[in-house]
Amino acid sequence: GTLTVADYVGKKSVDLRLRPTSKLFFELNSADDYDKLHVDGNLNYWNIGQDFATSDKTPIVYLQPVEGNQLKVGDRLTLISAKKKSARGDVAWNFRIQYPKTLTWEVREIEDGDSFSLVAEVVSMDYSGQGDVNVDDEGNPDNPVNPDDPDDGFDEKTDKTPLREYAAHLGKYIGVAAPCWSYDINNFNDANTKTIGAEFNMVVSENGMKFENTEQSKNSFNYALGDAAVRLGEHYDCLIRGHVFAWHKQNAPWVTENDNKNSHNYSRAELLGILKNHIFKVAAHFKGKVTEWDVVNECLSDDQTAIRNNPDAYDLRHSVWYDGIGEDFIDSAFVWARQADPELKLYLTDYGAEFKGVAKTEALYNLAKRLVKNNIPLDGVGLQCHLDAGAVDERKLSQTVASYKALGLECIITELDLGCDGTQAGFEQQAKDYAAVTRVWLNNDNCPKMVIWGLKDSDSWRGSSPLLFQENLNRKPAYYAVHRELRRAAQQLTGVENPIIECPVDSQPSHYYNLQGQRISCPQSAGIYIVNGRKVLRK
Repeated sequence: GTLTVADYVGKKSVDLRLRPTSKLFFELNSADDYDKLHVDGNLNYWNIGQDFATSDKTPIVYLQPVEGNQLKVGDRLTLISAKKKSARGDVAWNFRIQYPKTLTWEVREIEDGDSFSLVAEVVSMDYSGQGDVNVDDEGNPDNPVNPDDPDDGFDEKTDKTPLREYAAHLGKYIGVAAPCWSYDINNFNDANTKTIGAEFNMVVSENGMKFENTEQSKNSFNYALGDAAVRLGEHYDCLIRGHVFAWHKQNAPWVTENDNKNSHNYSRAELLGILKNHIFKVAAHFKGKVTEWDVVNECLSDDQTAIRNNPDAYDLRHSVWYDGIGEDFIDSAFVWARQADPELKLYLTDYGAEFKGVAKTEALYNLAKRLVKNNIPLDGVGLQCHLDAGAVDERKLSQTVASYKALGLECIITELDLGCDGTQAGFEQQAKDYAAVTRVWLNNDNCPKMVIWGLKDSDSWRGSSPLLFQENLNRKPAYYAVHRELRRAAQQLTGVENPIIECPVDSQPSHYYNLQGQRISCPQSAGIYIVNGRKVLRK
């Protein structure tokens, strides 16, 4: 039979989109009796798959002679007819033909002015072997970036080198969200603050710098919680992140009584003024202390529909800012942040956009690409990575991070936590997944920072034991997994083997070397040093 694709109501030319996975089956009986496809418009090939990744595969046409067919030499069958053939991005393409294991065929694509046709002709009653080639062979799936490798036999618990020391040696930052509202944050002898200072070289105030805490009433600012995070970071020589200027949640009640609505009916100009004043005042207060800010957070809708029809599109989330101002609240926020403090690094952050091939992942990339194209000041994208154990795809996460390099952007991990069921098996899987995310961080040079969203499980906003430390600050398997990946990366950089435990006192040399190769006197602090060509752990 004949399948006709046409606009019978509007009488407009249609656009039939074909994908790399498109398959068209044609049953063939004779020159007068066979399946046909007629398109009253354009055959348009989109070279992106369902996972939004570009593909070099093209649609397949299957020739299927029916049993007892009446085909003969010279039969010319016009399988497809259309006004024209085109492609998204003007890439050159042709149909792949899956020939049957009978007869010998010649298939031609004919373009003549305002017409296109795909014609199959029987050229011999003998079988030529064409059908022996399977054009639909998908092959083997890609292997993970770095599959679990055998244990190197090193007991991680014997290495007291903190995470931050390994990270610093690798030129990386490992951060933590500090709940300044619940810790005795100004007491540097407190076990929580000491652990933060010992293990991390970047700090972000979990909630302290958000709108509801910094501007509780209009143009009246309170920086106490943010200042506490700054003091903590300065005391322990940590970089300090700012979080966040524009978000649909945790705004002060005078801005909105409903996170998703302009509940006070502010005009567009009034909302722009509120946002601009907030950014300038907060950025000015923390200028010279905070090195980077999450400027716009979670502005994308979880339901990405537009991208299904337009691969360059994205859907934005309803919020007081978007509904009251429009999309340009995003552009304005970044421009104002750069004007308020030209030294700041500025980030666009979201969740659910970690793995390549997910609609929201592509939408975040599209938004970042649009901002870069429009010369909006943007230094990087932050992937929150609120994930669950057993649901981490290392390869796709690495692909996402690497993709932003083409835009000249960093892609950092800003709020990592990995929920699990609290069983031994759950903790083991959690450790494997923390290791996988850590490898992505370490293996991509445009990913200099990884922030854990909380210190210990009892602090977390999630009830699924998602962090590196237990409530009593005991290290979990997840901690040792992160530590192992850092240690191994440092070993590869230095070329030295696993450290041996404490050099005997009576054989200690008069000089040590640090991991940067600098000669130092006998160290008093714990860490790893080079002694007589060996890596030694000083406890």
